[in-house]
Amino acid sequence: MSMGYNYLDPMNHPEYITYTTPTETLIQTVPVPPAIPSIQNNPNKPEIKPQPKEDKFYKFDGNDDGQINKWEKIKAFAKGSTYNIAKSLFCSDKGFSIKKTALTLGCAAALALTGPIGIAVAGAVGLGTGVVNFVNACKLSNTAKSDVDARIAYEKLGESTTTMGLSLFGGFKGLKFLKNNSKFAKSNPAMNISKWAKLSSWKLS
Repeated sequence: MSMGYNYLDPMNHPEYITYTTPTETLIQTVPVPPAIPSIQNNPNKPEIKPQPKEDKFYKFDGNDDGQINKWEKIKAFAKGSTYNIAKSLFCSDKGFSIKKTALTLGCAAALALTGPIGIAVAGAVGLGTGVVNFVNACKLSNTAKSDVDARIAYEKLGESTTTMGLSLFGGFKGLKFLKNNSKFAKSNPAMNISKWAKLSSWKLS
C-alpha cells in the first residue's frame, strides 16, 4: 500500500516540517610569517660603544653635535699641520707603508735631479692641491654633524695650510734660483753653460 501526500493530514503542513541543511565548516589556514628576533635579544647585534670622554689627544664634552671649542680647534689644526703631514710621508691609513715611503723617497730624488725647475713645478702643483683641500676642509667644518667630523675638518685645514706654505716657499726658491742662473749665464758668455744647467743646477746661483 503506497502512501501519498495527504493535505488533510495536519502533520504535513509546513509549520510541522523540519528541514535539516548540512553545513560545512571551512577553515582557511593563513601562513604566519616567522617571528623577527628582537634586537635587544639578538646576541649577534653590533655593540654600540658610548662616546668616550677623552682619547690620547682630544677631550669630549659629552655633546656629539659637531661643535668643538677653540682649544680643540687649535689642537686639531696643529696636529694636521705637523703630525699628519709628517706621518703622510711614510704611513697610510693602516700604518707604516713601504710603498708610501718608497714613493716619498722617489719624489725627493726626482726633485734633487731636476733642481730648481722641479722645485718650482712641484711648488705650483702643491699650491693648487692645498687650495682645493683648504676649500673642502672649510665646507666640512661648516657641515660637521659630529665632533669627530669637526676635528677631521680642522686637521685638514692644518694640512692644507702647511702644504700651501711649503709650496709657496719651495716655488719661490726654485724661481729665484732659475732667475739667478739665467743672470749668471748672461754675465759669463764665455762659459759654455748648457740649457739644462741653467734650469737644474744649484751651483750657478
